[in-house]
Amino acid sequence: METIFDRLILTLDDPRHCTVFPSEVAARGWIEHMLDPEMQQRFKAIREDRMISWDHAKALLFPRKDLRVPVNKIHRTIFAQIICAENAGQPFFHYIIPRDYAANSSSFIQTIIGLCPVLEEVFRAAEAQESLYFLAQDLQLLMTRYRQFLDTHELFEPAYESERLDQQELLRSGKTFTLCFPHLLQEYESLKPQLEQVPSITTISPEPLSEIPQLLVYQNSTIEISQACACIEQLLDAGVRAEQVVITLADYTGMYGDLSHQGRLRGLPLRFKSGRPLTDYPVSGLFRDIQGVVSQQFSLSSMKRLLLNRSYPWKDRATAQRLIKAGVAASCLKNYTDARGREVDVWKQRLSRQQDPELYPYYQKLKKSCRALVSAAGAQQLWNSLHIFQHSMLEPYTDGHSNEASAVFSYCIDQLQQFVDVARRVPLPEGFPVYGTYLSLLESVWYVPQQPDSGISVYPYGVSAGIQPAYHLLIGLDQAHTTVIDDPYTMFSEQQRELMEFLPHDMSAHMLSVYLGSGSQVRCSCSRKTRSGQQLPAHLFVEHEQVLEQSDELSGSDPYQLEAQYWSAEVSPAVFPRRLYALQHTGFFHAETSLFQAKRLDLSRSGTLPPDFVSRFARQISSGDGPLIISPTSLDRFLSCPFAWFIRYGLKVEEESYEVEFTDARSEGVMMHRCYERFFSWIIEHAEGKFSSKHLVQYHKELERIMHEELERYSRRFDAPAQVAFHGVEHYVSEHLFDLLVQESLLLDRWKVRSLEQKIVREEPGKPYILEGRIDRVCVQEPGRNVAIIDYKKQNRIKVSSFGPDAEHPDSYQLPLYAYLIEQEDPGAAEVSMALYFDVTKGRYVQMYPYEKGSLVIDRDRFEELIDQMLMAVDSMADDVLHAAVHIPAGAAAGCIRCPFRDICRGRFSIR
Repeated sequence: METIFDRLILTLDDPRHCTVFPSEVAARGWIEHMLDPEMQQRFKAIREDRMISWDHAKALLFPRKDLRVPVNKIHRTIFAQIICAENAGQPFFHYIIPRDYAANSSSFIQTIIGLCPVLEEVFRAAEAQESLYFLAQDLQLLMTRYRQFLDTHELFEPAYESERLDQQELLRSGKTFTLCFPHLLQEYESLKPQLEQVPSITTISPEPLSEIPQLLVYQNSTIEISQACACIEQLLDAGVRAEQVVITLADYTGMYGDLSHQGRLRGLPLRFKSGRPLTDYPVSGLFRDIQGVVSQQFSLSSMKRLLLNRSYPWKDRATAQRLIKAGVAASCLKNYTDARGREVDVWKQRLSRQQDPELYPYYQKLKKSCRALVSAAGAQQLWNSLHIFQHSMLEPYTDGHSNEASAVFSYCIDQLQQFVDVARRVPLPEGFPVYGTYLSLLESVWYVPQQPDSGISVYPYGVSAGIQPAYHLLIGLDQAHTTVIDDPYTMFSEQQRELMEFLPHDMSAHMLSVYLGSGSQVRCSCSRKTRSGQQLPAHLFVEHEQVLEQSDELSGSDPYQLEAQYWSAEVSPAVFPRRLYALQHTGFFHAETSLFQAKRLDLSRSGTLPPDFVSRFARQISSGDGPLIISPTSLDRFLSCPFAWFIRYGLKVEEESYEVEFTDARSEGVMMHRCYERFFSWIIEHAEGKFSSKHLVQYHKELERIMHEELERYSRRFDAPAQVAFHGVEHYVSEHLFDLLVQESLLLDRWKVRSLEQKIVREEPGKPYILEGRIDRVCVQEPGRNVAIIDYKKQNRIKVSSFGPDAEHPDSYQLPLYAYLIEQEDPGAAEVSMALYFDVTKGRYVQMYPYEKGSLVIDRDRFEELIDQMLMAVDSMADDVLHAAVHIPAGAAAGCIRCPFRDICRGRFSIR
């Protein structure tokens, strides 16, 4: 590009001359190039208006003489919303929006927005084709309405203006212009006839390259980016300033994350000069989630998305989390409209029954604020509602939040302010979807982070065309991502574009040739495989046979690779990387203070806790200075996994879930227990406690009455399951509840109910623990001392064979412990002769003792052995617990898969 440089040198002394570049980036890049201290002809200062962008130049060459304002995306969006709303009510389009889809006209808003700048040109082309008659009619109608919209609000569409160059005015001003890279200037071809007639306007293009540089081709983009970063490191190590190095990414969207990651790993001062859609930033999702909770009638799923998102700066996050927990417990699936058209607020119904006084007011405030935003009738009202919402619900951004999140949120507010300013000039009609329009604007806007000027600039392909840095790395120059097509008519089919002679303008060759000369030293590369798929090298390099395949291995001197080899013992410690990145230094510092320190506690190797913890732990699990309390559930849990017991009973950790269970097993079990308890209470009251098979019909009626009462009472509770789940509970209970009557008549006919839900507590003499149990039902056979103990199981999983003499230990010590408590309560007065589980789902009793089938015999002697085993297990558990020996069992226990504490334990995944 020596000719451009020479021309700049010749014209810098002329204060009336402007050099025009395709973009502001290129113009500023050339200013910095001329001011570079290493330039042979260095300039101390250059006026910024001496090197300008093409957009700036057009404003100087074609100035407007009226007070009209150019339209922008917001104006076009408002116009498209109005037109589509009118067409939905009374269709007038036939082709642009087919009549069959008129009711969904809002789906065509983006099509209308895209048509606005090219309406006149498209109409003239369609009018000339008889086969496009109906399209021309729609376009004429749309163009008429758009012009009325522009005239009413004193706006103008720049694409409609027949730009006329005032040569006399330009001559009087004495200004001269040099247009660099004319083939890359937007609309240059249409303005070319006028520009060529003015002597004071000249053009200059880069000279053809004498030699095409080599294209380095890598197997994948990870290697390509890594090698490019290694090249930059070499430049920086050699003393090159970061500002002299520029990166251009042909696939900016696909490679942004990988390059950013490599930059952080290597400590490179990368400065990304292009933005990303606002929707790529988590905090911008707040506005979409607000609309979600309103449109989904405050469904639990939408409330969770809104209130549990950690990127949103909620002022009272703790209350928000409690609200969601309450919503899960109460199954607040969503509000709804009943058959009479009235809103049923499920949250209000359920929250009014619970004990936390802060939840319902918080929900009311949230609901009112969200609805005020979504239903705002005007842009200013939306602004006011957002200000109230922000003040009442959100924390102001502080140092605790990322600077990026704060900047993005502020940028969203700025977009709303622009919407308000436009709405002052263009009043919105009644019923206009204000909030929806604001959301669509946010989704179409890109945010460019504010970053320091110093560092290595990273640009997307096309934006940086024409710059002249000292070192320019062009990454991702494959055929797909160097193809630049100017085609503003993509809303039409290929056949329609051919009829209207709208052929796409291919700028690929011009763009690539400019880039290959855009730097004192240019490095070109691409990958065979990227995140966008398989790729081919750009055709220009293939034609000139300048494609150079590179090795698919990373640099052997890379500190990260050497470190990985060192830790995996692939290399000798002598070749440990001598040069470390800053991130590695930080990592080693943390490892030295944590990983490499002697372990104070490793429950996967030793089950003994530190001595200073034992006494505090003992007080915690015994609820003070009293003895340890052991129940059947606690005992079984400890024997299965001491560590899981320690987490649940020692540290009081409970599993938290934000999911609603639609198959509510817990509610089904609670209902069955409650109905059976009331039924046998009725037996005690009306039949002296004796169950008689003669009265099965009466029993069935009474149990049915109890069932309906309990279901009705349960449906009004705060934590009642959702309606859809409650129907499942109701069906389950009605299907399985009455099976007990037949089974009772077969096995326990004429037995007398002695107690229901009886809690027995026994303090063992000389022992540091208390045994306790709550027995569902105890029956006694009269006359005599035989007692039956019954426990209800929704689905029994305890095998009878585990009570046999060949089993190491039973699946559960529940029934032996219950039997021990019953018999020790009044020694000699009662003897457990039957121990039963009632499997509710299968509708049958499972007789655990006595039992005899084949070689499996569980008689009184064997049952007493089980009781003795249970007492020894209790002694062992108490000793371990009081000495805080709560180890993780070796190997995977049977319950590991279903254990709620797997993420805490991770014993199966520990590295030795």
